[in-house]
Amino acid sequence: MKKTRLLACMLLVVMLVSSIATTASAASIHLVEDDAKIYVDDKLVKNVDAYVDKDGNIRVYTVDDLYEVFPELEEEVFVLPSSDGYVVVDYLEFMDGYSFSLRGNKLYIYTDEDVINISDIVEEKPCKVYVNGLYVATADVYISQNEGIYVVGFNDIYKMFPKETKNMYLPFTDETTYLKDWADRFGYKITNVREKVFLNNNGRTPVEVRMEGTRIDFPDQQPIIVPPGRTMIPVASVAKVTGCEVTWDGEHNRVIVTKGNNKLILWIGNESYWFNGHYYKMDVKPYVLNGRTMVPIRFISEVFGYHISTSWENDVFIVNLSSGW
Repeated sequence: MKKTRLLACMLLVVMLVSSIATTASAASIHLVEDDAKIYVDDKLVKNVDAYVDKDGNIRVYTVDDLYEVFPELEEEVFVLPSSDGYVVVDYLEFMDGYSFSLRGNKLYIYTDEDVINISDIVEEKPCKVYVNGLYVATADVYISQNEGIYVVGFNDIYKMFPKETKNMYLPFTDETTYLKDWADRFGYKITNVREKVFLNNNGRTPVEVRMEGTRIDFPDQQPIIVPPGRTMIPVASVAKVTGCEVTWDGEHNRVIVTKGNNKLILWIGNESYWFNGHYYKMDVKPYVLNGRTMVPIRFISEVFGYHISTSWENDVFIVNLSSGW
């Protein structure tokens, strides 16, 4: 190693101070869907518990995991235990000739400094875009930790803002523009949770639903908040995540949900529902929105036995469901 132990120790102190200043326990924000993999010279580092934190950094939980990624580090630096885990790329400062590349939830580390210049790295992740509660299939929208959310070319601009660009001519180009500039131009509010981007001009608050901490991806219609503050969700998507079978009975305008010996029947436009031989009432009637049956999320909690906890992240309302059937 070319760097002196003194420099290594000084850098370690700086990193420890920084870690203390930003104590928002990484373990508390660990999502199963954001588990990460680490490769050194394209070889997977096994037996390491790595994950992506809320800021997009890839961390490991323990000092042993860190030493597994950087065996030389154990000989050079004494790393103090931390309940917040360790941002792996921070320790590249102790390594001569190391570089890295971030690709989604995969971290590639190279021991040959000629492979990648760290100063030139801009982490990019493809985004999923939702406009006024509907998923829009985009191809060239990305989020960069250095540059924010941007769009390559104009094809996705037409998809995200079809009404606003109906009479606009946007020439073919691979030019990069910022999505926020387009959102501001057309009067949309833009918010995001990591690579999930919400565009709204209808005044509604974006909602993200998680099951046991893992985000549920709804295929089209997203959960929404309606007066007087009810969170409505597509019942079929949530039911399927819990392992239920969902059937639409068009003749009787009803939805049938079954799992094992449990059976639930909902009627569109009727606050009454049938569950395991008894009739009950919910406080908001189910209705169909963009082909999806929407029900209040509290109803899911009561019927399926899930506990609900809520929080906010970047102006997005987060609902977490836990401990069901």
